[in-house]
Amino acid sequence: MGIKTYTISLDEKDGSTTMSRRNDGFNAFELLGLLELAQQDILNQIKDNENSNIDFVKREIVED
Repeated sequence: MGIKTYTISLDEKDGSTTMSRRNDGFNAFELLGLLELAQQDILNQIKDNENSNIDFVKREIVED
């Protein structure tokens, strides 16, 4: 199995918003499962609960 990626970009400028999504390797069902895992991980972060079904999570926060 190789690396699969799904990228979401949100571009806000001149009063309009454009969302770009790039899927490299996931089928629709895998993608829905991946997004569900991501949603649960984010909710756990909000609750300060680091318990997760994922063994390793690499989070990157980019600030201006």
